[in-house]
Amino acid sequence: MKNLKNFHLLVIVIVALVACSFATEANAKNVPPKKNIFAERPLIHVLGPSPAIVPSADRSAVDSSVLESCTVFKDTDGTWYWYYHAQSHDKKRWPHGYRICVATAPSPLGPWKKYEKNPVLDLGEKGESDSWMTACVVVMKEGAYDIRSRDATYYMWYIGEGLCLATADNPLGPWKRHKDNPIMDDAGYLGAVIRMEGKFYMFYQHPVSVEDQGPFKIATADKPEGPWKKYEGNPVMTPGDWGAWDDGGYSEAGLSYHEGIYHCIYGGTKAPKIESLGYACSFDGINWQK
Repeated sequence: MKNLKNFHLLVIVIVALVACSFATEANAKNVPPKKNIFAERPLIHVLGPSPAIVPSADRSAVDSSVLESCTVFKDTDGTWYWYYHAQSHDKKRWPHGYRICVATAPSPLGPWKKYEKNPVLDLGEKGESDSWMTACVVVMKEGAYDIRSRDATYYMWYIGEGLCLATADNPLGPWKRHKDNPIMDDAGYLGAVIRMEGKFYMFYQHPVSVEDQGPFKIATADKPEGPWKKYEGNPVMTPGDWGAWDDGGYSEAGLSYHEGIYHCIYGGTKAPKIESLGYACSFDGINWQK
């Protein structure tokens, strides 16, 4: 019986070694897996209320026309904040482009309540870098660059004319613009800012084409305000080959880092403008597997 157990153990080891050798060979040749294991895990449709946030019925409201989701942030007290940029039907009251708004909820499932003092970040004064729009916002809570509940500062990165930054003591504001905005030129659409081992990693799309798409790039910094250094090997993810579902480029991707893996949900477009959702993952934020 002991010999039989040893034989079974030997067989298991041999099978594992053979499997590893095939995996190593596939990786060496950069051969994509035959199956997308993540595609086999369909997204779960959460029942109602859906849509969770809708344009205001009041045509004079700041968000009566277009709403586009930016980021969802959970504070340490358990409150969820959903930031979005919006446009109004009332162009006399709310001229030019997008403005940043927010809604709150006790749970990601809602119910979501729009902040009565929206927008939380209006357009800047004439001549400032965000005088035409404030959009594509990412929010992070930091205290001395460590996430904690006391003495916290909230950082808001957003797009105006380039990458801009604002800070606040409360996720509802008031938000104070950084004196050196824009803190980085040529930012395009902002997807995410992630902090890893004392360094900030920003994921963004640039340049943005006429069709509203762009390649995927990264930049790094030691502080929220920068200086931000663009990765020399950009872009890290380019449109799919001609004929692929994402051959038109990417738009406003969202990222997260969990248990050693970067996860990206992105809007992929088939030229000229048929947009679908895609998934990609990476161990280093540079080399991505769709």
